[in-house]
Amino acid sequence: MKLQALVFCAGLVWAAAYDIKTRLVDDRVCILIALAGLVTVSPASFLGALTAALPFFIGSGFGENGAGDLYLSAAAGFPIGSRARQHFVERSANVV
Repeated sequence: MKLQALVFCAGLVWAAAYDIKTRLVDDRVCILIALAGLVTVSPASFLGALTAALPFFIGSGFGENGAGDLYLSAAAGFPIGSRARQHFVERSANVV
């Protein structure tokens, strides 16, 4: 689990640095982050990738515009899964 977190965080740092330098999201970093999710694959992983990418897909004109953020959000949603999203929603409901 620690290796997964290390690869995930390293991938996000790499994505941020590359984005600042070139204003692009490298496909290799998206693959690296998605590979971090293969440590613990479950149906929640695929649901997490879908729910993370869906707003970016709609916002990019259904894939017509640049989709680097779409790929990055899907890759990041894969290791996190839907549990983190569910936990966030429950916490947000308790704050309001």
